[in-house]
Amino acid sequence: SLLDDVLPSITADLQRVGQTIEQLFETLSEGNGEITWPKFRRFFQRFGNGKLTQQQIERLWLVFDKNMSGGVSQDELEAVIGNSFSSKRDPTIGKARSVAKTLIKGAFMLAQETKADDFYVASA
Repeated sequence: SLLDDVLPSITADLQRVGQTIEQLFETLSEGNGEITWPKFRRFFQRFGNGKLTQQQIERLWLVFDKNMSGGVSQDELEAVIGNSFSSKRDPTIGKARSVAKTLIKGAFMLAQETKADDFYVASA
């Protein structure tokens, strides 16, 4: 599944650079208590060198925003990523270096963007 493909890359990237789930959440939420759809979308548009389609990103949003509140809380992020994050390191981490760079760079670039939030609109 899509989640099975994406989660190991995210967790491997976090472990490789020594970043916690909490730090990723703070970066993406900008201290606002939740990750908004625009930040989530931009983050995953850059993830994996842009390999995810808009439809795949929307499917991920529905997985992460479990209570469908329109934002991803730290608890929701940890619920999805947490189980995978605590597992042992994958021996293919070396292959994920370019993904890791994109992931971390994208998160920090998003934190510095000053674009106004737009609303989530599902594609057809």
